[in-house]
Amino acid sequence: MRVLLSGVLCLCMVQMGFAQNKDYKWQIGVGMHGPQFTINDDFFWSQNWRLKDWNITPPISKLSVSRHITGGLSPELSYSIGKIFFQPQIDKQEHLFMDIDLNAKYSFANGYILKTKSWFDPYLIAGVGATFVDKIAGAHWFFAINYGMGLNLWFEKNVGLNIQTIYNKLPGAAMQVGSGGNVYGDYMHHSAGLVFRFGGKNDKDGDGIADEKDACPEVAGIEALKGCPDKDGDGIGDKEDACPDQVGVAALLGCPDRDGDGIGDKDDACPGEAGLKELNGCPDKDKDGIADKDDACPDVAGMVNLKGCPDKDGDGYTDADDDCPEVYGKVKGCPDTDGDGIEDSKDNCPKEAGLVELKGCPKQVMKEEEKKEVEKKIATLAKSINFETGKDVIKKESFDELDQVVVFMNQYSGVNFKIEGHTDNVGEDAKNLELSKKRAQAVKDYFISKGIATSRLSSEGFGSANPKADNKLATGRAINRRVDITINQ
Repeated sequence: MRVLLSGVLCLCMVQMGFAQNKDYKWQIGVGMHGPQFTINDDFFWSQNWRLKDWNITPPISKLSVSRHITGGLSPELSYSIGKIFFQPQIDKQEHLFMDIDLNAKYSFANGYILKTKSWFDPYLIAGVGATFVDKIAGAHWFFAINYGMGLNLWFEKNVGLNIQTIYNKLPGAAMQVGSGGNVYGDYMHHSAGLVFRFGGKNDKDGDGIADEKDACPEVAGIEALKGCPDKDGDGIGDKEDACPDQVGVAALLGCPDRDGDGIGDKDDACPGEAGLKELNGCPDKDKDGIADKDDACPDVAGMVNLKGCPDKDGDGYTDADDDCPEVYGKVKGCPDTDGDGIEDSKDNCPKEAGLVELKGCPKQVMKEEEKKEVEKKIATLAKSINFETGKDVIKKESFDELDQVVVFMNQYSGVNFKIEGHTDNVGEDAKNLELSKKRAQAVKDYFISKGIATSRLSSEGFGSANPKADNKLATGRAINRRVDITINQ
C-alpha cells in the first residue's frame, strides 16, 4: 500500500505544471473525520479498513481551506479535532486527538486529464502535519508525513461532497498508551463532508479564463491571448491571424515570411530569397530595378527594355550583342552613315548608299568609251591566263595578271563582270564544253578568293563554239583556248 501511494504521488508531481484552472481559486471544506490506529505495522496493514477500529467524530469536526495556484495544484491547510479510542475493543480510555496538516493537492480535473468543469474531481494529496494525542506515555505531539487520495463530487458549480483518506507516517515515533500498555505507530485518517468553492466566474468555453476577461468567450483559447485560440502557435490569435494554419510573424498579421524580407510568402514572388517590396519580394543584385529572375544580366545594371542588360552607347543593342558597343549605331549596333544597311566599317562607300553585293557601293554605269577601254586592258591581261593541259587548274604564272584584273574590279566596285571559257576543236565537243565551264568557274573562284563579291561575277563555258582563229593551225588553236572577261552592265 505504501509503495503504491508513493508511486502515485511521484506521478502526480511530474504532471503538476500542465493544467490551469482559475474558475474557483478558494475552497473550504467542513465535515467529520475518523482516525484509525492499530498496534503495529503488520497488524495495521492487514486490519486498516475495519470500520470497528475507526473513531468517527461528530459532524463539523474537521475544517480545511485551500487555494488554487496553477494547473491542478492547490495548497491546503486543515484542522481536525475529536475524542478517540486506540482500538475501542482493546483500549477503553478516551483520548483527545488533534491534527494540523499542510498538504498539496493535485486535481485531475485540470483541463488536460479531465475537464475543469467535470463533476467528478479526483485528486492526490501529500504533505506534512502535526498530531496531538493526550493521556499517553511520553510526548504528546508528533511530526507526520502525509499522502493519500480524495474525491470531490460536485452537485453544482459551488457545492460538492468530499471523501478523503490519508496515510499518516510518524517517522521514528510511537505512542504508548498507559504504563507498559500497547504501542501504536502510523495511522489512517479518513474524512467526509461538504466542500464549497468561491471566486468562480462564467467561462462558457471552459478554457480557464473568465468570460469577462475572455476576448473570445465562445472558443477555448490561451491566457497569453486573453482567451483566444492560436492554432498555429505563433502567438497571434486566430481572429487576428491572416494565416491561422501557418506559423507567421506579427508584422505580417501572422503570415509566414521564410526569407525575412518583410513580405509574406503568399505575396512574395521569390519566397525563398530576401528581396525588395517594389519587386514583389525578389532580389535585384545589380540594383537596376529588374528582379534577378527576370534579368538576363543579373550581375550588371541594365535597361528594362533590354531585360536588364547594359547598352553603353544607347543604340538599343545590348553590349553583348553590339558589334560596336562604344559607338551608337543601328546596324548590329554599328554606325551606317549612308543608311544603306551596311555598317561603315564594312562599307566600301560609307558616304554613298549602295548595294550589299557591291560592299555598300552604288551600282556604276560606265560610258561606252570607258567600258571599251577597261575591257581592252582586262582582255590583254586575260591572254596570259593559262591552265594545266586538259585541266581546269590555273598555272601559277597567271596569278599576277589575274591580280591586276582584281585591281580593276575593285576600282569599279559598282560594275559586274562576266567570265567566259573557250576551247579549240580538238577532242569531243561535250568534253570541250565541260572543260570550258570548269575553267571559267576556276577564274571566278580565284576572284572571289580575293574579296570580289560573288554577286558581281558570272561565268559560262562555250567549248569550241566561238573560235577567234583558225583551228587548223596550232597558233589558231592556242588563241581559241582562252578566258574572256567582260563588263556585264
